[in-house]
Amino acid sequence: MTDGLGAMVLASGEGRRLRPLTADVPKPMLPVLGQTLLDRALDKVAATRPHRVVVALHHRADVVARHLRSGPHPVSVKVEERLTGPAGAVRSYGADPDLKVLLVVSGDLLFDDDLSGLVDHHRETAAEMTFATRRVNRASRFGVLEVDADGRVTRAREKPRVPDDEEHVVSAGIYCLSARAVAAIPAGTTFDFAEHLTPLLLRQGARVQTHGLRGYWSDVGTRAALREANLAALRGLLATRKDGGYLIHAGEGTTYVSDRATVGPDVTFRGHNALLGPVRIGAGATVMESVVMGGAVISPGSAICGALAWAPELEGAYPR
Repeated sequence: MTDGLGAMVLASGEGRRLRPLTADVPKPMLPVLGQTLLDRALDKVAATRPHRVVVALHHRADVVARHLRSGPHPVSVKVEERLTGPAGAVRSYGADPDLKVLLVVSGDLLFDDDLSGLVDHHRETAAEMTFATRRVNRASRFGVLEVDADGRVTRAREKPRVPDDEEHVVSAGIYCLSARAVAAIPAGTTFDFAEHLTPLLLRQGARVQTHGLRGYWSDVGTRAALREANLAALRGLLATRKDGGYLIHAGEGTTYVSDRATVGPDVTFRGHNALLGPVRIGAGATVMESVVMGGAVISPGSAICGALAWAPELEGAYPR
């Protein structure tokens, strides 16, 4: 157990840009091969050995809480009746006299870094808050950070209007906070890390630090990004479990097939593909560089290429 380390996973969001996929299934429950985004995040958090893990829920909290009860990680669940922003949700972590550092992870991200490096860097720099960061173009969707030569934050802007072709350091949705920084978050108000907490800490003269992530990272904000995330796992760009399924190797590609998928005779797979949940692929169909999920049915003899095919599914279609 890491001394004084607590953890919080934020799994409250609705994933509106991913609708209709997230109308009934919360974004953190979406699958990457044999594992949900939330379970991947919890695996990463557990590897840092925190003494307490709290998961914040809101959208379809009943679905996520039931999933967590059947999972391998002991967690406490806090349901937000009203959303108060990512930093606002941290207040629901509650009293913890042993807390020195709180690791906060957005449960709807896909990332491959070991978070111990972030925690160690936070401690070594004696920062009040540390952002995990990436350098990206099209940064206007993120919290944009201005940093000095030592990686110290001098200014933060939430979703500013910056040109798409400019590269910026952005918040990766993973943070370390000191106990003092947690206490600085006001109750009962909407609060964000970049827009609100960072300027508050900077006005107090506190150190706000950055730590760059190096592995695969995606906010999985669109259906295209969800498709790409699954195919990236099959290309070996990130490590992921393949529980509850099997692999078909054909030519230069690999297809992941859920144990609950039905594949008819004479189906052709080309490139990398993922069949997630109780999908059905009809006889003689061709599937190329595609993800088929939910309750989707690919008709016999048809072909799909570069697609994310989805249809509403029965409850429990996604990985446990």
